[in-house]
Amino acid sequence: MYFQASGRTDYSNAIPELKRVIVAYKDSIVMEQTLEDSLTRLFGQQTAAQETAAQETAAQETAAEPAAQTAEPASLTPAQQALIESALEAYTQGQQALQSGDWEAYGDAQTRLGLLLEQLTQTEQ
Repeated sequence: MYFQASGRTDYSNAIPELKRVIVAYKDSIVMEQTLEDSLTRLFGQQTAAQETAAQETAAQETAAEPAAQTAEPASLTPAQQALIESALEAYTQGQQALQSGDWEAYGDAQTRLGLLLEQLTQTEQ
């Protein structure tokens, strides 16, 4: 699994603004506004709150998105699901640290997120 944050650098603001998160897994590539949304779209598991938010954002999305970005939900093992949940938690903690300007905590969360995603990739091989 590979993920890439896509953002915009506004030189009047010291903090980059996250616009989209791109996640690639096997032959599937998705791009959403958050890592959680990208992983949900890629693996097809949502909470009730996510489903409501997805319905709201689906009404706003354009039909111009390439067909190659649609992914069939993959079946997950309990270990993979636990790794995904831990990755989402690390991502959320990193975003909170970023918003509060705690760069050390942000770096720690990004390191933890990277390790979790590497572990997730290794569970597929």
